Amino acid sequence: MVQSKGAEIIDNNTNQVKVANIGVKKVFTLKPILTKDAFDKSVSFVSSDPAVAAVNDKGKVTILNSGEAVIIMTTTDGGFRATCTVTAEYPE
Repeated sequence: MVQSKGAEIIDNNTNQVKVANIGVKKVFTLKPILTKDAFDKSVSFVSSDPAVAAVNDKGKVTILNSGEAVIIMTTTDGGFRATCTVTAEYPE
């Protein structure tokens, strides 16, 4: 599971995030929520479409263009995955 800081979360159950005003290169950070007993708490992040939403190794997402991208977080310990769908639109 991931949490978002700095973006509007549409649905906590599906981790969908909607970002408006992408002309200013909206930036927000996804925070992993790991179990207390996880031995290795490190994770990696990747974007399904880096042209829409780039993500760094700390979970910092930068919106670059309108569109949709899925941010995938994978735990180093066990290879567990969580996703967050990001939809970026120009404001009306």
